[in-house]
Amino acid sequence: MANTNKKTTKKRNDATPSNESRTKRLFSRIFQLKAWADWDRVKSGASFVVAQIKKYFVPNTAPRFKSSATSSDANLLREAFDKAQSAQKLSDADMVAREKSLRRLSQFMLGIAALVFIYFLYHLIFGSLAGAILTFAVVCIALAFSFRYHFWYFQIRERKLGCTFSEWYREGLRGGSK
Repeated sequence: MANTNKKTTKKRNDATPSNESRTKRLFSRIFQLKAWADWDRVKSGASFVVAQIKKYFVPNTAPRFKSSATSSDANLLREAFDKAQSAQKLSDADMVAREKSLRRLSQFMLGIAALVFIYFLYHLIFGSLAGAILTFAVVCIALAFSFRYHFWYFQIRERKLGCTFSEWYREGLRGGSK
């Protein structure tokens, strides 16, 4: 009998590593964390968000012209604008109309942002923090739309594509010299 107990004890010691892997396999079959969290969809959603951020914040490989560029570079940008205008078959009257409408849209979105900002302050003082956070997000969205429409207006007014943020800020917003 003593020999039999030693054999079973030896088998148990030898079987310990396989028991761990068997236990691990059992737990991995029962607790499928990747499936529960829908890991594949989370991963693809995160890669989509990263791709969108890169799309908006990483500059294109096309050459950009600085505001201190020579007059020939500025002429190239104006020629690109004229080429795009002719490709879209837009007349000068259409461009003036679009310029006015984009300016109005920019001002309208700025007004909406101001009203929602007042509502944000109301939520901040009298309401809940969750409401304040949501209304602040709406203010940011309205300001983003206002910026976009004003930037488009600025490009039409300057009649050149590829304007930089600093050009828009210096010449379009502050009204500085070219």
